[in-house]
Amino acid sequence: MTTETPAHVEYDDDPALSATGLRGFTLPLSPSGRTSLFPPPPWDYSAEMLVVDFTADRERLARYLPTGLVPTAEGGASFGFGRWSAGADADPRMKADPARGQHDEAYLLIHAMMGEKKVGFLAFSWVSTELSQIRGLVQGFPKKLGAAYISRPVELGRGGPQRQPGHTLHAHVNSMNRRLATASVKLDTAEPEGFVPPPATIPHLYLRMFPTLAPAESPVLELSTLTLRDVEVGSAYSGDAELEFGESEYEELAELGPIQAGRGYHYWYAMTILEGSVVPLES
Repeated sequence: MTTETPAHVEYDDDPALSATGLRGFTLPLSPSGRTSLFPPPPWDYSAEMLVVDFTADRERLARYLPTGLVPTAEGGASFGFGRWSAGADADPRMKADPARGQHDEAYLLIHAMMGEKKVGFLAFSWVSTELSQIRGLVQGFPKKLGAAYISRPVELGRGGPQRQPGHTLHAHVNSMNRRLATASVKLDTAEPEGFVPPPATIPHLYLRMFPTLAPAESPVLELSTLTLRDVEVGSAYSGDAELEFGESEYEELAELGPIQAGRGYHYWYAMTILEGSVVPLES
């Protein structure tokens, strides 16, 4: 029995790489570009999400925001968990290989104001694969490696929670063997068709940063946004939530201080990332 390797699309030649004689969208470069960690966009994403809204002290939240952003009046934020599947036109292997195209994630999104516009700023994120981590850093997502676990709703039996009122979904994230966040949502409402959970209604901003090895040069430091298409939100359930942050000498979630969990949401989400745009910040 033979296993056929999915065909891949050769990358377009990039003039910036001509001096290397190698190809690829990211390191490692190679003669064909096949070994690149991930391909160029567009990238397609589909996810199962469990997100908890909470409030915290505005002065503490402000410490996590870059210059130009301020916390919302209520001191709002969200802590989310996602079970993601991804694909890319330039590399069919992403959809064909679950080890390559799937990952789990947990993240902190601070609700903020940029002038008169409400935005979400991604302060922290932990993911389960190196592909997602490095792709995130290219986009401005502050991703570290971690392990996120989310209740998997069951359709039959009592082996897990069902996706209906009265059942509770749980999630937590660990990194460096430290429990960083623990969340639960007791479902009580099947939201109507067309409902969009509040964290998904605001545009997101990211901080894209790459240090320099040359002391005379400045690092790359810029706010980034993404151009999306085909954004979809599927069926959603909501309920009262609980959220707790744990201590770690490598993280600063617990330093947000006392928090008050609000509503939590379980929903399906999809999007395609076409490209990004950036606004340079002063070093």
